[in-house]
Amino acid sequence: MTLKELRKKKRLTQAECAHFLEIPLRTYQNYETDDSKASSIKYAYNVISGMDSYEEGELTIEGQTTSHYLQPEWEEYREKYI
Repeated sequence: MTLKELRKKKRLTQAECAHFLEIPLRTYQNYETDDSKASSIKYAYNVISGMDSYEEGELTIEGQTTSHYLQPEWEEYREKYI
């Protein structure tokens, strides 16, 4: 699932997503439209931090799926990479 697909599923505007994630609108727009940014740590953090609740789809970070992550694993990831 792409960031744009997730946003549309949640029925949010780009501005609402940027506000929710506490990032500038232009930054959010770049994440949504630039495929090369989809693998960045910042992109992963922004999605992890609130938009994706794993109702469906899969988040992949550096080639590893994250659907099996539990809260301690997310905390470890944040401490190590963010």
